[in-house]
Amino acid sequence: MFDKDIIAELGGEANVEVTLGEVWWLIEQQKYGGRDAFLNKGKANIFYVRGSDRVLRALRVLWFDSGWIVRAYEIDNGYWDESGRVFSRNSMQP
Repeated sequence: MFDKDIIAELGGEANVEVTLGEVWWLIEQQKYGGRDAFLNKGKANIFYVRGSDRVLRALRVLWFDSGWIVRAYEIDNGYWDESGRVFSRNSMQP
């Protein structure tokens, strides 16, 4: 599924956008790769974060070997398969 399709399905940019701080908080909760909110067996955890340049980007958080890898991608720069997990503003609320 492409980013634009994911964003539309979740109700638009305002509903999918989270902060980098929120992503970092989740990483800290699962910093050793155990079981929690993140998928941790090489599957993508996908967030949409607005950078300091005000551009919304897809952020992939992936467990690899002994740590989390975080990468940002331009929207629609790639295709996310269905094995990943998408986080949105709604999924970040208690």
